Amino acid sequence: MLKQILLFICTLISINCYAQSTKLENVGYAAFNLTSNNFNCAGLKSSFRGLNEIHISFLYNTFGNNFSCLKSFLEDPKLKTLQIHLINEPGHRNKRLQNYEFLYDEGSPKDYDEKISRADLTIKQKYFNYLTPLVNILNQSIRADVELLISPGLESNLTDKSGKILIEWTREVFPSARIVWNPLKSSSTSLSVSTGDLLEQHGLFPILKAPCIFNLDGSDISYPNRPALGEPQYKEGQSKNWIQSGYPMFQLHEEMANRCEYVFVWSAESNGLDYRKPAFVDPRKRNNRIPNKVYKTIFSDIKNLHRRGLVYPKEYDYTPEDQSMASSCNQIKTNFVDGFKRGNLLKQSEFRNRGAVLILSKEFSSISSAKLYKGKTVVDTFTKNGRYKDGRVLFRSNKSPTKYPLNTYLILEKNNSKICYKIPNPRIRLD
Repeated sequence: MLKQILLFICTLISINCYAQSTKLENVGYAAFNLTSNNFNCAGLKSSFRGLNEIHISFLYNTFGNNFSCLKSFLEDPKLKTLQIHLINEPGHRNKRLQNYEFLYDEGSPKDYDEKISRADLTIKQKYFNYLTPLVNILNQSIRADVELLISPGLESNLTDKSGKILIEWTREVFPSARIVWNPLKSSSTSLSVSTGDLLEQHGLFPILKAPCIFNLDGSDISYPNRPALGEPQYKEGQSKNWIQSGYPMFQLHEEMANRCEYVFVWSAESNGLDYRKPAFVDPRKRNNRIPNKVYKTIFSDIKNLHRRGLVYPKEYDYTPEDQSMASSCNQIKTNFVDGFKRGNLLKQSEFRNRGAVLILSKEFSSISSAKLYKGKTVVDTFTKNGRYKDGRVLFRSNKSPTKYPLNTYLILEKNNSKICYKIPNPRIRLD
């Protein structure tokens, strides 16, 4: 309860509550198959060693209802956050539900939405009955200092208005929990209309603002020893549904961890998926026993984020030393992020063992030099690397943006004049 009060106060005065710590520790793991009968609980628990905080997200019922691993985490004093998604809605819209799923005999997603929208008492009672085994476990085992986050529908197909009704029912069952609204597609009004406490979105680079949760769910991570499906065929500039481990993943999760209260790392193993065999398999028949070596690989990224992740300040105050290069600028701009599809872009390369990618709009086609400065020190030098497929000028460097300092200037030299962009935080993707 104390944590909820503090979070409420933080929201009122517009600060990031988790930034009270000097470390970025609000990064957890999405073990959706946590309650599978063959889940490697010992391997997961050992992977959390060395971290001060444990945050876990899982999907109720779909992979099984073996609560032994859940109970062991509830006994761990390092467990700070437990998120539970209650209903498997991707399976519903993809027509892949098995007969043990809540929505198995509820017709189409549209039928389900209509039933919820009229607050059908039959499905309400069915919902309460469905949750009884979970409620019993939590009533017996959850500690008062563990923050319970309940997401009624995983990537819900419901409208925000119908979601409001489902959230009201969910609060009846979990009165002390914070309710997460996780629609398949969200809008700027989704959280207010649904009356949820937090908005959650999945995939690569979703648009989110606090109070929110980010989960990579559905976008795999490509590791050196286990490439994501489709990586060999992928070329930069094409759309993809995975992210490289290391710097690219670090940058994405660090940025989202500063935007949202919690972020969760997900990989194909979280759903018991074999990246080599994309064909659908009943979730309860998958090999959900993730090997220890795979956990070790995944958690090397999570531990790196906890130890090296930067908590961004709410305000960026440039010191006189930070601004020392500004006097040499012919123009000083603050709008590097222009919002145009063919505008400026500064980001970590999507390929392993590469540094930054800088793409400039066509107005800068005659730029002769591009450098990033912290005060009078050159942080990074960008080398022209041809043109992007749409004609914009493409630059690369060998340094990862995750290693950039804050409060910088990007200085572009053009026709003996210097155009300087004030970039307070060059570590995040800017476009």
